[in-house]
Amino acid sequence: MPKLRMMHNGCSLSFAQGVSDRDMNECQKHNKTENRGWTMATTRNLTTYLMRLNFTRIPGTPYAVTLTIPADSMNTVTPRQLHAMLASWIRRQQHKHGLLHYYWLIEFTAMGTPHIHMTIWCEDTTRVYNRHTRQHETMTLPPITTQTTMLTDWVRLCTDHGIPSSLTAQNFRPIDDTPEGWLAYTAKHSARGLKHYQRRLDNMPSDWRQHPGAMWGHDRQLTTQQAAYIDLPMNKEAFWTLRRQLRKRLEQQARGIANPRKRGRAIAATRRMLKRPLTGKDQKQQQWMEDNDLPFLPVSAFMGVTAWLSPQAQQELVEQLASKCPHLIGRPTRQT
Repeated sequence: MPKLRMMHNGCSLSFAQGVSDRDMNECQKHNKTENRGWTMATTRNLTTYLMRLNFTRIPGTPYAVTLTIPADSMNTVTPRQLHAMLASWIRRQQHKHGLLHYYWLIEFTAMGTPHIHMTIWCEDTTRVYNRHTRQHETMTLPPITTQTTMLTDWVRLCTDHGIPSSLTAQNFRPIDDTPEGWLAYTAKHSARGLKHYQRRLDNMPSDWRQHPGAMWGHDRQLTTQQAAYIDLPMNKEAFWTLRRQLRKRLEQQARGIANPRKRGRAIAATRRMLKRPLTGKDQKQQQWMEDNDLPFLPVSAFMGVTAWLSPQAQQELVEQLASKCPHLIGRPTRQT
């Protein structure tokens, strides 16, 4: 049964092939394994969470932060130690510098060194003790001061743990306060799959492969929007029609990228996003395509699509499908 999941920042279209949600939960319950870093479920949950965030209702000034540690110190930094350092840094920013909300994720460089990407929302204030009144007072700070103080706290924290670090190795910059600018930043990280070198299991340090801990997290207070599930009683042809429309939207977004090299890669990725890997049943057709000097990449009949789209664009897609196939939409939307 096709299922269209509409969220605040995007939507996902999937096709359930006779497996109920109850059976899937039971299967996941019995096959649950230990934390293994970035997995398909971890990437999917991160993407879904980011799509549900309502950026316009989150108070504070948004910033993009990258916290790093030197590669020479990787033989002494354990996953538990890095998570403890991150938690300590967050508590200090909440107490001293007006940190309101945050979410973070851990990735790895080509050398296997972990680094932390964060999106934070701050009040741009700090608490200072007044010796005359003997009370703590709140002072408003310019963004450049907020950047310096927060990064300095991270460098000092690394030094306290015996890890030499520097301010030049860290990154702190304001994010455009429009949802489009923020989505452009978050989509870069959430779109990375398990094949990306920053998320591959074999690229993780040896002591991180067994018990790496959480790969992403948040403060559990960010404003999210409940996803709306639309049950579309459609056949396969209607499912394919809606899927093609979503792919066209993604290709239009890819053509709007200014960098020619990134634009070409994005367009190529959208054109092959519905291709499935070859199986033994495709040998005859593959041989025929090779004899005629044609590429053979069959399209999957049930592969779903996830797209970063505004609520208006999602509504246009549904209305467009309703105009083409009015007899296929007859069930109301239900909130979950």
